[in-house]
Amino acid sequence: PWTDLAAIGCTLPRTHIAAAVIAQLVPALERFDRDGFAPFAARWPAFDCLRDRPARLQLPTGEEDVHVLGLGEGGALR
Repeated sequence: PWTDLAAIGCTLPRTHIAAAVIAQLVPALERFDRDGFAPFAARWPAFDCLRDRPARLQLPTGEEDVHVLGLGEGGALR
């Protein structure tokens, strides 16, 4: 769920929060680029907010309503 940072007592400037996120994100993106989805697969289900939910895919051929089953081994939407 989302929250307002001030509501949970966070007084850090947004730039500090952004820097902390980027400091973690850049190495993760580099690892993904190098190794693919495999190193992230085991932890992904804890963060998968779309699993078992309806979604609308935007495809080159148009839109399609789907029920998301999670991600496959290679990271593709199931």
